[in-house]
Amino acid sequence: MAAVEIDLRSINRGLVIAPAGCGKTQLITDALTRHDGSKPILERFTF
Repeated sequence: MAAVEIDLRSINRGLVIAPAGCGKTQLITDALTRHDGSKPILERFTF
């Protein structure tokens, strides 16, 4: 299966849910690396 490129900057709010080893942390760090705005793009939520 081919990898899907997701641009997290184009999504206002979301939640990343996937099994261990599926690249959640890499997805988030890639998005943070590309972020050049002054506002934070991550928020911490508690349930």
